[in-house]
Amino acid sequence: MAPQLPAEMTEELENDIGRGGTKQRARELIGMGFEVPFMAAWPIFIEKTLPRFYDLTAGIFPSLARLPELCRSVLVS
Repeated sequence: MAPQLPAEMTEELENDIGRGGTKQRARELIGMGFEVPFMAAWPIFIEKTLPRFYDLTAGIFPSLARLPELCRSVLVS
């Protein structure tokens, strides 16, 4: 997959990996002109974040795959 964000933005955001977000940091990033467009964030969420949390949830609830979609969605979210 091609990078969704410019290298400069990616490098700046790497400083935040593993740290909880704050409103102050969000304001700093916006002040620097860094706003991640939804269309750039969505594919990464689907490819990376959602599978991770699905697997974590399945580890807690082994019968997750047998539940109706809506129930799975609620548990994973």
